Amino acid sequence: MHPFKKLGTLLCIIALNPFIVAPALAQTPTKSHINPKIKINKLEAKKRTRLSRKKQFKVIYHPQPNPIPLNKHFRLKIQVQTPKNIIIKDAQIKVNATMPAHNHGMNVKPKVKRLKDGIFEVKGLLFHMPGEWEMTVDITHKGKKDRAIFIVNLGMPKVDPHASHHHHH
Repeated sequence: MHPFKKLGTLLCIIALNPFIVAPALAQTPTKSHINPKIKINKLEAKKRTRLSRKKQFKVIYHPQPNPIPLNKHFRLKIQVQTPKNIIIKDAQIKVNATMPAHNHGMNVKPKVKRLKDGIFEVKGLLFHMPGEWEMTVDITHKGKKDRAIFIVNLGMPKVDPHASHHHHH
């Protein structure tokens, strides 16, 4: 192969690929490195935002990794707000999860740590079975107690032939 031909191919690749930059610029990640799947779509955000039962608090959670894995430890970042979206920094929370259909909970006890800006990190969560998990977040703030409940469907096939007893009207 002629040496110039090789160079020509290389130049062609560089010309076609704007993301190959001089190493000095490679320190700043370009947009192409940001995984587009991470964008939280509105539907997902809606599923992960709940008013507590007495409508005293609004709870938002973000799992890491996302989506929640089966039978692997995951973490949650949880934020507690007033119903008018004001962040509550000094609330206390407890997190638990059970499987209503199977009448049992997790085999692990999650630990909650308060980070700055009213964000809680919950570690040590593990959903060891596929199916419907009910995740509860108990909030205590200034003498008020309330609970937000999230339903997490884990690792179930999208189409469930037995779903006929759930009436869709």
